[in-house]
Amino acid sequence: MKFSYPIKLTADPEGGYIARAVDIPEALTFGRDKEAALHEAGDAVHVALTAYIEDGQAIPPPSPPRGRPAITLPALVAAKLAPCIRPCGTADRAMPRWPANSA
Repeated sequence: MKFSYPIKLTADPEGGYIARAVDIPEALTFGRDKEAALHEAGDAVHVALTAYIEDGQAIPPPSPPRGRPAITLPALVAAKLAPCIRPCGTADRAMPRWPANSA
């Protein structure tokens, strides 16, 4: 399974760009230009998904990019996250618990 989370880039009136992962509200960051903002977004997505796993929360599935840039997780990370995906419209359910630093 390929995990590519779309990123919404918005110009900051004070300079630089704000990057927000469309499906992961906790993944919000900024950069001096689009490239830097996307780089930071990759880190923000990884940190947010790690927190989801540590807290036993379901991982939101990535939505289609619809022309937006996307952060694609490495294959090994995606394989570890696959059991935690919460399909749209399903109730929360108990998620597998892994030791810290497993993602």
